Amino acid sequence: MLVASMSAARHVRDGRMPYDGFPEDDIIIQKLRSIPRRAAIRYALLQIPSIVLVLVVLYYLDRIVPLPDSVKGFIIALIVAADIALFPLLWRAYDTHSAGESLSMAGERGFALEDLHPAGFVRMHGERWRAKLREGHAPILKGEAVAVVNRDGLVLTVEACAKDGR
Repeated sequence: MLVASMSAARHVRDGRMPYDGFPEDDIIIQKLRSIPRRAAIRYALLQIPSIVLVLVVLYYLDRIVPLPDSVKGFIIALIVAADIALFPLLWRAYDTHSAGESLSMAGERGFALEDLHPAGFVRMHGERWRAKLREGHAPILKGEAVAVVNRDGLVLTVEACAKDGR
């Protein structure tokens, strides 16, 4: 046992294998490590009610029809395994911190669909968006190019920009 741990430590120093025993070039392990810890914790905490519900149902079902402990254990293990198997597919929905970053439209260009003074509609990437002018900005006429400064929900804050995108 001591020889195996010393061998593993030597591999870590050599850079051939990280401390957990997985090859560094394993893409699945790299992707799992890139998942934010807060998303994993949030996902795990939100799975607790479903596990508690299964335990309550098993308790009352066992009182009506006695179930072997192995069946109860298998059902609980199946629920936990399903949660673990689905996590790599669902973690983005639980990572609220980076959601705002990926939805940011700051710097995007479009054009006014109507006069903006102080609010109206603009077209960005083929979609119609409600927009308001940046504080202290002069009115923008229909057809003029706009640039997004900020996004608050479904309302964009815009300012005028040159037709060439500057």
